[in-house]
Amino acid sequence: MFERAQKLYESGKVQKISETPHGYEATVQGSSPYHVSLSRKHIDHGYCDCYMGQNDELCKHMLALGLAVLHLSGKTKETKEESPDNPDAVKQLVAAGMRKIKPYNGPSKIWFSYQRELDVGSGMIEAAIKNLSANKENAKYLWSLVLKLSKKLANGGVDDSDGTVGGCIISLVVQCGKYAKEKPELKAMVMKFAEDDTGFGFEDELKEHLNNGDITQKSSPTPPLINEQQ
Repeated sequence: MFERAQKLYESGKVQKISETPHGYEATVQGSSPYHVSLSRKHIDHGYCDCYMGQNDELCKHMLALGLAVLHLSGKTKETKEESPDNPDAVKQLVAAGMRKIKPYNGPSKIWFSYQRELDVGSGMIEAAIKNLSANKENAKYLWSLVLKLSKKLANGGVDDSDGTVGGCIISLVVQCGKYAKEKPELKAMVMKFAEDDTGFGFEDELKEHLNNGDITQKSSPTPPLINEQQ
């Protein structure tokens, strides 16, 4: 969740920051603009009108506001930590994340905790794969994850109505496209990936990235809701 918050902050998604008598407010651009408030003294005291914030859970939007405030006050340092390119460690973390992306078949009262599990699982996968080096084996591995996650969305009963898993898949697609740019010898193989039918148009996103440059970030494709009460 912290890494997702850091990504929001670093990409300029925290906007219109203002100080209040008790802390700070801002608009944080996620899948939609969210109004976020945060205590001056406690990172977990605040509010966000996203699904987690409405249920009194600390969310990435609140953390992103906290990072932005710390930056404005000069209390952060711009650092970048690199994880080692260890295929075994990556696959272990990905497997743990995949186990958290599971079907939703419970009562409506547990939907928010279920969505948080999807957030955590997707975040684990994205964190694990982001520092894999560009080579044939890693490209095949990333695309296999795209297909597995697409299958979970299509036939696995996963309720991705918040778009978290779809966003994770887009990250995998983008990385595959970057591999083809970094290593031209991989381009033909990556273009072959785009012939697969993922069921949600992720192959078209890959084609767009290969043909036109960076993918325009769109709302992640999501299947119909599993629970009609949501």
